[in-house]
Amino acid sequence: MNHLFEDISLLIFLFLIGSLAIKFSYYFGGSVWVKEFGFGENTEQYHLLGLTSAEQGEFFNLCILVCMLFVLLILTPDASVFGLLSIHPQVSVGLIVTLFLVSILYGRIAVHLKRNSGFVKDISIDRDNIRKLSAGYFPYSMYCTVIYLLGITIFGITVYQMTIDYDNFQSNALAVETIKMSLSPVDEDISNTLRGFEELFGRSRIVVGYVVDQVNAVLMLLLSVYLAYVAIYRSRFREVFAESALSTLRIAIFVMLGLCIVYGCYVFFSMYLAFVDSLLLYYARFSSSLAMADWTVVRRYHEIIADLSGQRGIFGFLLALSTDRGGLILLVPLLQLIGRPQPAAVERA
Repeated sequence: MNHLFEDISLLIFLFLIGSLAIKFSYYFGGSVWVKEFGFGENTEQYHLLGLTSAEQGEFFNLCILVCMLFVLLILTPDASVFGLLSIHPQVSVGLIVTLFLVSILYGRIAVHLKRNSGFVKDISIDRDNIRKLSAGYFPYSMYCTVIYLLGITIFGITVYQMTIDYDNFQSNALAVETIKMSLSPVDEDISNTLRGFEELFGRSRIVVGYVVDQVNAVLMLLLSVYLAYVAIYRSRFREVFAESALSTLRIAIFVMLGLCIVYGCYVFFSMYLAFVDSLLLYYARFSSSLAMADWTVVRRYHEIIADLSGQRGIFGFLLALSTDRGGLILLVPLLQLIGRPQPAAVERA
């Protein structure tokens, strides 16, 4: 796992920045922010960790995104935030500045709308309250920037891992072609041919692994999103989110599942199946020349053919996914059971 220590340090830094931004937002915003953005019967009451109900919601959002990115970094061994930043340093700086400016603009628009339409809660529209509302939005812009950065980085890491796996697939597929050209069906040295078979078969397994990893990267994103959904659905912070927001998250999970299926089919037919078929056709060229070879050579040849034939089908592809990182997606049914809310107890008369 490249640069994992640096990535964790960066995550901790973003978490601290986001947490301080939340506290400063509600500190400068005073009772206006606490009443306006709180939930529950008593919005000004302090709860867990000395946070009001409103601060808890913002803090929980931050924790969810940080945990999602951490899980994704663990499950994508080659991609790293540090590596992504080092490849595109200017784009990264420009993105941070742009997100911060957009967040500030969002705060100004929100204050303007409140000044015209009024507050949701029982708060008078006077100069002092508008000033408090505006004062809280500047540190909140930093919090929004951190949230946007975490969300974009989650998708960026997924795409980065997919490109790494694709590049590795291309380079190893080229090595396979080089081995193919070095072998000849008319080679009289059978031991040399068998050695080439083993080298080709071993390299082909590496290539297949990189093909499967391209789908695994998307599945890991789906898994991290679903873990976030379960965390929201099973915690007391669920009341922070409107039911429509939870429904939107469910729809997003199904959309991502559909994208995983579509992308998996694309990888299966365009890369996986084409590569395995090319190997089978190549090995078939040696069937006649091995007719008089030693039985151990013939047996190994047919073992390789049988193994490749088993990998060729859709079940071979799914088996390759399930025995790698993609097998973690099998936890989804269990998570679905855990994530099912308990029915409320019926009060006795």
